[in-house]
Amino acid sequence: MNELAQHMVDTVKEWQCKIGVRKEKMDLFYPLQSLKELLQLNPADSTEQLEKTLTEFQKEYEDLFGRLHFWKEKERYGIEIPEEGVIHIAETIPDPEFLEKFLKVIQNPVSKMEDITNCFQQFANDKGDVLHQENMVHDGLGSVFYFEKDSTERYVYCVEDDDFGLTYHRFTRKEYEELK
Repeated sequence: MNELAQHMVDTVKEWQCKIGVRKEKMDLFYPLQSLKELLQLNPADSTEQLEKTLTEFQKEYEDLFGRLHFWKEKERYGIEIPEEGVIHIAETIPDPEFLEKFLKVIQNPVSKMEDITNCFQQFANDKGDVLHQENMVHDGLGSVFYFEKDSTERYVYCVEDDDFGLTYHRFTRKEYEELK
């Protein structure tokens, strides 16, 4: 599965883990440069090249997503995954193990940052991996957690504890490096 397809599946699964499986289409939005990176295109590639690549992508992944719809909106692209694609992902791709554990902790209103840290550390121990943690509060990213091996979990999690409780954002490693 290429990087864009994996990211789309991961995003659908994240939302399904958070709010349940909904029998409706899902719209995903990607900044132009992020979309080019996920498709392994050159940043200087033309809109025509991008659209040609998206057409090829659609054909290659139609069995997984159904018939995708793409549109450009200012400096980003929208990708609509039809209802049948969302349902197909729910029925054929298991929920990510770490994400399930993490969401149980972060969605618990009594959880604290220590509980988040313990969740990450326990998962790292269970998988024989190393947990990396950075304090990026001064940069607005909160506490940053990621595993050494992508095979354990490919995303970087930025967790904040504020007036609204614990909140998070997750990024690809490349996105995170660009934020730092």
